[in-house]
Amino acid sequence: MIEKRKDEFGEYLFVKSNSMVNIEDMIAGIQYLENDNSLPRKLRIIEDARSAEVNFSPIDTSELSEHMHKVALKYDYIKHAVIHSNPRNTAMAMLVQKNKKDQNYFLEVFSTFEGAIHWLKNS
Repeated sequence: MIEKRKDEFGEYLFVKSNSMVNIEDMIAGIQYLENDNSLPRKLRIIEDARSAEVNFSPIDTSELSEHMHKVALKYDYIKHAVIHSNPRNTAMAMLVQKNKKDQNYFLEVFSTFEGAIHWLKNS
């Protein structure tokens, strides 16, 4: 589920992942960012993936990184806070974070909603 929301800093995306997430799902989410021209060029995303189960391998993260790089070219920056509670999912997100190729796509991994919101608002 992807919702456009607003706060005192403007519009942001709220993403809730509740099921098995594979590489195709991740790429589809990135393509959404690429195709929706109404999104702010300084894009903030909070993704609650605490109920999700990641179903792709570390090898797939390079393909994901390529798609992230391509979409980042459309934006001034993307700040993406993802919340995980599962250690494997956290490790996969950190691997994506480490291997990303773009300087204006900022991906940070959190264990709490409060921490993610604080980072989006204050960095």
